[in-house]
Amino acid sequence: MGHFVRTQLIFIKDLSKINSFAENFIVTFSFLPNFAPDFSNDLRFFIDQRSKFNTLKGKKKIMKKIMMTLAAMAVAATMNAQVYVGGSLGFSYDKQDEAKNTDWTVMPEIGYNLDDNFAVGMVIGFTSGKQTLGDVENKTSSFKVNPYLRYTFLKLDKVNVFVDGGLYYEYEKLADNDAAKYNNFGVNVRPGVAVNLNDKLSFVSHFGMLGWSTSKSKADGAKAKNSIDINLHSAVSFGLYYNF
Repeated sequence: MGHFVRTQLIFIKDLSKINSFAENFIVTFSFLPNFAPDFSNDLRFFIDQRSKFNTLKGKKKIMKKIMMTLAAMAVAATMNAQVYVGGSLGFSYDKQDEAKNTDWTVMPEIGYNLDDNFAVGMVIGFTSGKQTLGDVENKTSSFKVNPYLRYTFLKLDKVNVFVDGGLYYEYEKLADNDAAKYNNFGVNVRPGVAVNLNDKLSFVSHFGMLGWSTSKSKADGAKAKNSIDINLHSAVSFGLYYNF
């Protein structure tokens, strides 16, 4: 779970004088001890408003302090965000009769833990592939963007089992034919396992994939091709995460 920052705005004195902002205005920062040792004690400043709010300069000064309070809250929330960064190397191999497909993928990644079970993230992928049919060989390259939602449904000590569900867009081009360009869209679900090596570093692996995709060539008159994608054994990737 993340850390929390509690901020209190307390007005005291006669409530009937609220139009004059009462006599005293207290802004209290309360940082929980596990946020940072330097902020474990309350920071308090007290403002005598009776005289200061009688002038425009005094009002501006008080509003400036309030804005600084809100800015400090935003910075604290950002510093406290459960962000992770990392990446993975992927390898996929598929064979049907004489047809063989081999792909290598590099995927940098960034994500944010919403709570103990849910996270959102973004993967940017670069893939180099080779397709072989008998003696004919063809090479491809692609660029992919893949936002996802992650649900961790099982936690066993240092091992977490999760499933990623997301959308993706992929631009693909045949390396030996610049005229052959494809736009691919799809949705997929991928299971995975994360092993927490320590508080900051995790080893992550995905295996298998189930999804739907549509692909269309940019050639004139080309039609989109839709497919159901099931790969339960060969779509494997490994990566490392650094948790802030």
